[in-house]
Amino acid sequence: AEPQAKNYELLQSGDAKIDLHGLPVEVAKVAVQVALEDLVLGAPGSPAAVDVGDLIIVTGVGNNSPGRVALVRPAVISFL
Repeated sequence: AEPQAKNYELLQSGDAKIDLHGLPVEVAKVAVQVALEDLVLGAPGSPAAVDVGDLIIVTGVGNNSPGRVALVRPAVISFL
């Protein structure tokens, strides 16, 4: 099977980063869940989990949300 694309980026520091800018709240929560599962359990098509430091979650400040109020950050924090 061909490895699937990751929704996170592995940084030289050993950390992983996921950028949720522009994603709807529910999609952002699923993206975080998939990234965590891939990092802990191993991505589909990969032999094992990745040895990673922190998962850096970039959410933005809500500039694209109605009323310019952050929606993704509080939803992701609540989800975690």
